[in-house]
Amino acid sequence: MKLGMNNIQSLLAKSSRNGQAAVRALSQKRYKGKLQPTVFMTASTALINFLRRKEDIELDPNNPNIAILYDSDGANNCTIGYGALVPSGPCNGKDITERPYLKGITIEQAEQLFRKRILVAESDVQFFLKGTMLTQFMYDAYVSLLYNVGRTKADPNWMVFKFARNGLYTLAANEFLNINQSQGQVVTGLTNRRKAEVDIFLKGIY
Repeated sequence: MKLGMNNIQSLLAKSSRNGQAAVRALSQKRYKGKLQPTVFMTASTALINFLRRKEDIELDPNNPNIAILYDSDGANNCTIGYGALVPSGPCNGKDITERPYLKGITIEQAEQLFRKRILVAESDVQFFLKGTMLTQFMYDAYVSLLYNVGRTKADPNWMVFKFARNGLYTLAANEFLNINQSQGQVVTGLTNRRKAEVDIFLKGIY
């Protein structure tokens, strides 16, 4: 029998401890790694390298040591360095948030911004999944998701978080695939990013 979200939530809320364990068992058969508290976890080197590959960086054609503004975060928003969102919308050279970056930033500054944003994403994982047991792979997948989406656009009621908080890990992984839209439209780049995050989450494939 295929269970929908409402069925699962109802079972978790109303069933006995044994019943709840049975429901959780539906999603605990297909993941790799050892569960541990998120409070002790940090982004892995493999995840950092993954983010470098997935987050574009546009270099000045006349000076490869300078990163410049570009429109490429999966939704055609103005970006600098490794996927750091500047304003919302394409670069136009006029938005006040673009001014500090009009002449570009050094590779070292891009690296510093990249590392800072990873720390922010890790803080966001703790915010949404405090007290949740995850594998390193699951943790890394959530860091990637929140690096890309950001806390202000994410919602603690998203099923991708709710399922994990209830130990329904495979169901949580499937929910990554639903976070692939910008302004109500499915974005191919976001769909591909979510698929890659599911591979990390369940299989440890970066």
